[in-house]
Amino acid sequence: MHRLRTSPIVLLLTLSLLAASSIARADSIGRITTGGSITLFPVSSNSGPLGITAGSDGKLWFTEDTGDRVGRMSTSGSVTEFTLPTESAGPTGITAGPDGNLWFTEQDANQIGQITAAGVITQFSLAEGTGPTGIVTGADGNLWFTEQNSDEIGSITPEATITQYNLAADSGPTGIASLGDNLWFTEQAADTIGVISTGGTIGGLYSLAADSGPSSITAAGDNLWFTEQTSGKIGEMAPDGTLLHEYTVGANTGPSSITLGPDGNLWFTEQTAGKIGMMTPAGVLTQYALPANSVPMGITWGPDNNLWFTVATVVATPEPGSVVLAVLGFVGLILFGRRRKR
Repeated sequence: MHRLRTSPIVLLLTLSLLAASSIARADSIGRITTGGSITLFPVSSNSGPLGITAGSDGKLWFTEDTGDRVGRMSTSGSVTEFTLPTESAGPTGITAGPDGNLWFTEQDANQIGQITAAGVITQFSLAEGTGPTGIVTGADGNLWFTEQNSDEIGSITPEATITQYNLAADSGPTGIASLGDNLWFTEQAADTIGVISTGGTIGGLYSLAADSGPSSITAAGDNLWFTEQTSGKIGEMAPDGTLLHEYTVGANTGPSSITLGPDGNLWFTEQTAGKIGMMTPAGVLTQYALPANSVPMGITWGPDNNLWFTVATVVATPEPGSVVLAVLGFVGLILFGRRRKR
């Protein structure tokens, strides 16, 4: 679900091509069965669906990064969208809370949001420049989140008491997962996996290869599984920090969000390749292609025992000769996204 940094070259190329092209996003929520059958359900165009989770109400809930909305979808594809009170909030991660509500991060507005099943929204402010990104419910019943821009891990109780814990500078924490009494998180900028207890004790920091770009992380059984967005790999780590395996997905695949599926396998989005990936615990890989120019982002295990994911589809009506470069440039922007703010 998370985005890497973009280069000035990609940004300049994209901006120049957009001037000669009509580019839009036909956004949707996708469903894939464990047998690989894919169905796409449209949502508002140019909404930028990003994070997705299953709610306690049996619905799928997702953030709309550019639309500044939270969406709710039934397993039959019926969609309701709720506009956030704050403009340009940039809602990113979302998770089901222990209170029956959905909790989400607002990366651009530096806020944590709560939305009830009926769509009532409450927002809680963080310090300027924190950039909250990933969020998960911990074993202590609190919500834990990463602060990508300020290099911190935060927690918020259902009663809205906020605590923050400092990490090393320029670590860029993004994804976060709960396993036992600990929270595990990816440090995308530092190519590191970190751990913090529900009591706030920061444990070891476990290094990966340079330029691996760890993005999303999830618990599966007794271990942690994570995506390496830059190097195109899926990693498995034991709770003592031992790196058990790294399985190659492929160059230019961009594995991003990852979740455990009902079949006991790991399911993930491949942003660059436009595919949904499935990997067995033994490392056997299967990939399912989406329609042309699709960019899958977040993924979750749904209440109907299918996998659900967010996707943007690039639609271009360009000047002759610019379509391929325009699409590549646009994908570069939404893949590598906003640079960290200082």
